[in-house]
Amino acid sequence: MSIMEICILTVGKLVHAMFQLCYDSPLFVSALLALAILMLEFVSTSDKKSPKQHSEKGLSSVQVRELASPLNLEQSQHVNVEESFRRLGAPDTPHEEGVMIPSHGLILGNSPEASPFRNENGHGKFLVMHRATHDRQLDKSGNYQYGSYFHGKKRLWEARVQFNFTNPPKVKDLYFGVELGAYVPMNAATKAMMATMVRTLKNVVGDQIHHSPGDNPERATGELEQPVFVMPMFAFDQYIVTPENETPPDLGDEIIPELGSKRVGRVGEFKKELNELELKVGPTYTFCFWGISQWLDKLNWQVKMPFLSPFDLNKFCGNPPVHVVIYTLSEDEDKRHLQRRKNYFFNVAFWSSVKRPDVAKLSKLLGPELLVREDDVMPAAFGGSLPGGLAARSDASRNSGGLFACCVAR
Repeated sequence: MSIMEICILTVGKLVHAMFQLCYDSPLFVSALLALAILMLEFVSTSDKKSPKQHSEKGLSSVQVRELASPLNLEQSQHVNVEESFRRLGAPDTPHEEGVMIPSHGLILGNSPEASPFRNENGHGKFLVMHRATHDRQLDKSGNYQYGSYFHGKKRLWEARVQFNFTNPPKVKDLYFGVELGAYVPMNAATKAMMATMVRTLKNVVGDQIHHSPGDNPERATGELEQPVFVMPMFAFDQYIVTPENETPPDLGDEIIPELGSKRVGRVGEFKKELNELELKVGPTYTFCFWGISQWLDKLNWQVKMPFLSPFDLNKFCGNPPVHVVIYTLSEDEDKRHLQRRKNYFFNVAFWSSVKRPDVAKLSKLLGPELLVREDDVMPAAFGGSLPGGLAARSDASRNSGGLFACCVAR
């Protein structure tokens, strides 16, 4: 078979797959297009560096400001990251990590217990499950936390979140998606293509979809919009409403797939149900998401697309963490999704243990007191006390196995 024939066959398969996805679920197409946009950005900008956007040490001005506080450059160089996470109860094998905003401490993926969170709009729990994509044999055996749940499924992970609202919003006002913490440079052609793709997505999903590459801090003045891609709440794959007087399901319970309402095979009805759902004080609302998981391997920090080699997620969304968010917007003449307009109902920063944020960002997310200096490692290894009360937290985390046993509320 010639190269031309292979190319034609490959394109034909892609077109067929896309039409099939269009028929099954427009939201899958939206997710794929969003990933394609990121891939185009990677191809056009990943190897290009502008001298205006880099300091003498190879860092952008934004990165230099981030490194300046709360740990300076010299302090950052003396932190033992691996030991820091080990003492917080993290396993030695690849795993997902994260922290709620506002922070309650380190979150570990595949925990047997859900992670609690609380903010001015309510409280709830969060659980993320991930199949063992780092180890094929382990994944095939299913001998790991939630391994049996993923047996026979295409999804690589599933995220579940429960809400008890104190200030219930209208579903139609909520945005659900991802944010990046810093601007990722891109050329004008890519920006123009992004705008075209977003207009196309709005025709499929509606006006509530919003994508922005963010404002370039080297060129823009005043308030800056962060990179963001958000969609309506019907981007979730499942929701469950538990009345006030009933016990909501445990987020790790195997019965969850049998409860509530799902999007698969009934996209229009699901969208209508969610748009008509009235959120109230009292009931517990559970939302589950896995729709794009077969293309996003969070454990290995890679994007996987048909007929293409895996891409490093860092290459086209900057450096970790990535924020998964749910928020509403205040009214404003400026229609950008500026931070001052956002009212967060959920905000979790996540990353993989194989691609952690730099020490300065970890210090901001977890608190500098939780990071272990190199000169503290040896005394601890020989039974010495750990700094900042870490010894007690470390023992608790290893003994209980609980998600927040290792963490201190801030």
